Amino acid sequence: SLARSHHYSWKDLAELRDEWKNSINARIFQNAPQDDKNKKRPIRRRISDLPALSCDIYKKQTVYGWRKETRTVMVGARDTKSPLHALRGLEDTIVRNIFSYIGDDFAEHVTLTIPACYVSCVNTKGGGKIGRYSRGRCIPYKYDRDIVDELPVTSRLSSSLTIGRSDDAEQARGAEGFVSFAVCGLVEFPKPTNLHVTMLPFIIGKKSSLPMHVQHYYDCVVEKCPYSEEEAGKIGYLTVHESFVEAGGRRDEGLRIQDPASFCTQQQQQQQQAAFSPALEHVERCDLLLGPDMYEGGTYMASSVSDAYEVWDALVDKTVPGIVDEHGGCEQLRNLIGPATRVKANQLVWMTDCTPHMEVPRQKSGYRQFCRLVVTNISHWFADRSTPNPLVCLPEDVIVVYGNNTSPDDYNS
Repeated sequence: SLARSHHYSWKDLAELRDEWKNSINARIFQNAPQDDKNKKRPIRRRISDLPALSCDIYKKQTVYGWRKETRTVMVGARDTKSPLHALRGLEDTIVRNIFSYIGDDFAEHVTLTIPACYVSCVNTKGGGKIGRYSRGRCIPYKYDRDIVDELPVTSRLSSSLTIGRSDDAEQARGAEGFVSFAVCGLVEFPKPTNLHVTMLPFIIGKKSSLPMHVQHYYDCVVEKCPYSEEEAGKIGYLTVHESFVEAGGRRDEGLRIQDPASFCTQQQQQQQQAAFSPALEHVERCDLLLGPDMYEGGTYMASSVSDAYEVWDALVDKTVPGIVDEHGGCEQLRNLIGPATRVKANQLVWMTDCTPHMEVPRQKSGYRQFCRLVVTNISHWFADRSTPNPLVCLPEDVIVVYGNNTSPDDYNS
């Protein structure tokens, strides 16, 4: 950061600025063609309305579509051989309850966020202020940007357990975060070796803490993640999957968030909160960077195949009972989170543990490499589907889950 710039020579400082700019450009131009960065891109929704609760954006719109699950209930109610036939005559009540359950109970706990490519932090006289490029971020003239005074400089989702509901909508929006994911760079995958490890614990910043057969992923992927200096030396969790995937195949099905809250205490929730702080920009020259983007906690992921994953500009308050299942599934929120962004090949994406995402079925058969680094503290480690590391012990406060049962025995034993 510039606060420590006196430790660097002018040459080193210039290299730092170039490094910051490359990472920030990856975020700003995340959806633009590489050879056409200065052209305007269409904006899918009014950026000036964001961030906002889903219930505020969709309250006057029809967002609930006819789903196959609803159709099954309706058809079953008319089938005399189906156990659902007992619901005959109650179809209207069922539909109203389903829509009420999705809309009224959950829409106020989903925050629609600003796409990270339209966010900046402006260096004003009163300190850093969040800037929002409401008309799109092409050539970043000052008049394309509006200052959002009510937003903090750091996007951090505060759950209803910690802040409660505020009568002031603007204060609530500011407390609940304004960025859910960001493209933070590009990676170059190593030569595949059919490697398969899941949630492998290792020491962040220490290559030797990884098993030898995994270390080739450290320099080309792990060290490309812009984790904070405070996270070096802590336990991170690495997932690498290299395999041939048939057309229509995928690892996980349905919409989900990274880490459900079904087992977590309120204190653990506070420790798990991921945060993003956009780079400080000059108030007049928007292309003059005074510092890097800052990432705290969260998850980094990348795939060697384009359009393999979709990510949403939304944050889900996972502490609300029933909003996600024990595995993070939240398919019922699909109509409340807006349009998705598809991740391109080799793009390094940072996202919070409350960001909806989904794996897309492959259109064609082919080989795929996937890598994920979890920096956020975890509360539970699922032994049956995770890979142990003989070189690193799990933290003492992490509970190991065997099968469907939760055991207080930790990994170290």
